[in-house]
Amino acid sequence: MHFKSSTLFAKLKNIYNHIDYDKGEILNVVHGNFTVTIILNEIHKKKILELLGDEKIAHTDSGLAQVSLKFPLDYLYTPGVLHQLTKELAWNNINIIEIVSSLTELNFIVKNSNAVRAYSVLEDLIARNRIS
Repeated sequence: MHFKSSTLFAKLKNIYNHIDYDKGEILNVVHGNFTVTIILNEIHKKKILELLGDEKIAHTDSGLAQVSLKFPLDYLYTPGVLHQLTKELAWNNINIIEIVSSLTELNFIVKNSNAVRAYSVLEDLIARNRIS
């Protein structure tokens, strides 16, 4: 199914006006070839759905948390980092709903019920692999 439209991009511009980054609010917009994923704080869900109006929406979810990792730039060229992190979460039965990344930041979107455990699992993995 194709969920991107010319009107969607005009509406997306308005979403940014509703997010208060100074308060730590989250907005991630990911453009795929056929779909757009919007991840934001629960408090904005109703308003954003109203702004989107009659746009096709494949799925909405609630009760999600973002677990974020920040890396130095040299990790960009280190093979297997993403694999190791996702493998560790999977081995601990933590489902990843979405992955959002930028150059040196990696965000795992998980259910709220898994957030603390995901953080602990990743913290333990990093501690085990830290170079002294």
